[in-house]
Amino acid sequence: MKQKTYYFLFFLFLLPVILYLAIFFIYPLGLLFYYSLTEFDYKAKVRYFVGLKNFVEIFQDPETYGYIFRTFLYTGIVVFLSFILGLAYAILVYSIKSKLINTLLRIIIVTPMLIMPVAGATIWRFLLSMHYGWINFILEFFGIQRENWLLSPYAFYWVMITDIWGWSPYIFLIMYAALQQLPQSILDASEIDGATSTKKYMYVIFPILKPVMIIALTLKTLDTYRAFDYIWVMTGGGPGHSSTTLNIITYITAMQYLNFEKSSAYGVLTMLFPLFLTLSFLVYTRVRKFE
Repeated sequence: MKQKTYYFLFFLFLLPVILYLAIFFIYPLGLLFYYSLTEFDYKAKVRYFVGLKNFVEIFQDPETYGYIFRTFLYTGIVVFLSFILGLAYAILVYSIKSKLINTLLRIIIVTPMLIMPVAGATIWRFLLSMHYGWINFILEFFGIQRENWLLSPYAFYWVMITDIWGWSPYIFLIMYAALQQLPQSILDASEIDGATSTKKYMYVIFPILKPVMIIALTLKTLDTYRAFDYIWVMTGGGPGHSSTTLNIITYITAMQYLNFEKSSAYGVLTMLFPLFLTLSFLVYTRVRKFE
């Protein structure tokens, strides 16, 4: 009787989680896959199963390969530079012993992350404007001609800079917390052995932090891959399609062209990389567990 009660209570506590996953994850994903394999006849108001037709159509469009390339380019550059910058921030703050300077630096570094992405993108859009933007005033001082940067071939890269500015503090917080948890005895031993600061980081600190670095990189990659707000607010995917990623074209296809079936196919395509990355991370953590 006690065992039955235990299993009943166990299921009862899990029920809200199961319902949440079913309503907000499993059902939408199922609907996404279903729409990607169908086509809706608006005249007859009937939905037909068309198999992989929507996927064939999106891959027959040469622009699709550009969307995929830009998605990975954006993710790769932003994640790499955000990680380097965030790690540099963490090392800088960790090395400063003054509590006042340490606190002030942390506030300054974390502030961009506290600004809503839409608000941050709007601020940068104003900064990059041709006639009123501070960036043009600064560049003009160095002899660089004014330009409407968000309508130039460099628009996509300015969005990347905005994303790096906004979310490198995320890496900073993870790495700084990890640095604070380093065992002092190991650091003291390396100093006794005559290790310089550079060697101490290269051969002692970074190897210890490797699991944390992998977690930070994985989380940042998944977050950056689904980037939408900065791109949409600053460029809307333009000029032309020069800053259009898979997330942007999925939204445009659904909301502007009202082609929900093709948009669902783009959505399924977009999901493949995060799924692969998540499974790879789970396999990695599983392997490390048995090492």
